Amino acid sequence: MNKWMHIITLLLCAVGFSSTAHARCAEFDTSSGETSLRYNPFDPGGVFRIFTLRIKRLDPQATSVRILFADPDTTTGVAGIGPQDVGRFDLRWTQDAGREVLATGAEQPNPTNGVLIGFGPGRSGDLVTTTFRLYVQSGQSIPAGDYVQPLDVRFVCYAGGQTVLDGPDVQPGGRVALYLTVPQEILTYIGSPGLHHGDIDFGTLQSNQPIAPRSLIVTAQTTVPYDIDVDEDNHGLKKRGDSGGEDFVLPYRLSLSGLPVGDRQRVSCPRTPVPTGRHHRLDVSIEQSEVAKAPAGDYHDVVTLTFSPRLGLAGGTNCAVSMR
Repeated sequence: MNKWMHIITLLLCAVGFSSTAHARCAEFDTSSGETSLRYNPFDPGGVFRIFTLRIKRLDPQATSVRILFADPDTTTGVAGIGPQDVGRFDLRWTQDAGREVLATGAEQPNPTNGVLIGFGPGRSGDLVTTTFRLYVQSGQSIPAGDYVQPLDVRFVCYAGGQTVLDGPDVQPGGRVALYLTVPQEILTYIGSPGLHHGDIDFGTLQSNQPIAPRSLIVTAQTTVPYDIDVDEDNHGLKKRGDSGGEDFVLPYRLSLSGLPVGDRQRVSCPRTPVPTGRHHRLDVSIEQSEVAKAPAGDYHDVVTLTFSPRLGLAGGTNCAVSMR
């Protein structure tokens, strides 16, 4: 009985000892609203935000503190938001943009880096603030989603001049964090941005002359995998019958990005490259032998391409065709 009681007593002592926390000289926090960014990879200007860091003195002997942010989980040696550092970012102090304030290695705050902030006298000087500029550069291939990146704050407190009071110390990420939202975006245009309608005109067809295919380019810029639904109004180039006569349809062939397609088919594609997007070439061809059968007249059809986010798994690296 005494042996078991002795072991239990030792365990209780160990637990009591490990729960003793180190008292920090200062603590830091930001407002999540100020460190939240909405990012469109295809916006040529990137996005930036000015945010305020609040610094609270916990040790009344502290007269100043030197601060250095750190990305605690970088896998590339470059500061990034999210898994595999998909969203590269830059952090600058608004009072000195050339000063290093973000570490991606084992650097500690010292006179050559970080930001030195002084506290005021008395209790009224316990809370001070400073501002930083967060920038996420344009053209990064980041999938749609919500990303969070906690930042460690490494710091050293001083008691008058450069006498170290406490540190180097670290406040683990959580109270200071960056938030990035990449919305589901599908932007499309024909030829140049803003155009969503195009014409393919074969002109006058001759049954005894070769008929060159006609084409146009549809550009897609997306942050998600996507589907393109193909719909034909007439299932061919249609001529209205004269004086109650029968309509005539002149067959044609479609291909999209080199893939043969037709009415009620679907082309499924992965997320597009950034920043160029993906250029889908729509080719239309008519067989010369079909023209020889067609009566004279004007023929037309309307082909609609509908782009929408792809449901389910993202699929492979190339576009593929299926029936709807």
